[in-house]
Amino acid sequence: VLCGSYFGWTPPAGSPLAAVRVLDVNDYDLMMSVSITIGVLHLVLANLVTARRERSPAPLGWVVALLAGWSLYLAPGLSSAETAAAVDRAAPTAIAAGLAVVFLFSSRRPVWPLSAGNLLGRVLDGLLGLTRITNAFGDVLSYLRLFALGLASAQLAATFNRLALGGGHEGHGGPGLLLGLLVLVVGHSLNLALAVMSGVVHGLRLNCIEFFNWSLTEEGHPFRPFARRTNPT
Repeated sequence: VLCGSYFGWTPPAGSPLAAVRVLDVNDYDLMMSVSITIGVLHLVLANLVTARRERSPAPLGWVVALLAGWSLYLAPGLSSAETAAAVDRAAPTAIAAGLAVVFLFSSRRPVWPLSAGNLLGRVLDGLLGLTRITNAFGDVLSYLRLFALGLASAQLAATFNRLALGGGHEGHGGPGLLLGLLVLVVGHSLNLALAVMSGVVHGLRLNCIEFFNWSLTEEGHPFRPFARRTNPT
């Protein structure tokens, strides 16, 4: 509904269905921005969950860095040149501040008593925490699969419509109409099934790999097998 695509059919301008269309699936820049925005907000939520659970500032540093990088990505598309310039100036500082928080608070080693070994361990833990920059970048871009999934479904639907119209025009009379209807029913049923299945599979992947990677560290309890115990009397 938001993209204005109904089995490959686009409602005419001025119709009620066209009034609720706010996205154009063929506008690649817009759809990429929407997908990346979903990815950033999803990872921000994951880090907020981790910050609440662990009572650690490091996930909040990732929140600041993610939001700052996202605003820097969207800055060229802003209507106001002054606002875009302000974002260009402030975003790199915010990214650096967020990563500094990650570096300082990624270690669980005690700050006190201060020793050379303890200080070196905290520095190494901070550097190890910063290595997740590549993970953050790759995880956000992984949400582009949402855009690819929607674009593929819309293009398949339009293709089946063209095939059905071609079969109906080339086939004379009843056989052509029957062929066109068959292409419509089978083609759109297949496309809908693939879209639902792909949405479930890709949604599970984005939750279980990208989201859980930032919000869950461990799970479950150590396995303790049943054993027969005897108590001395």
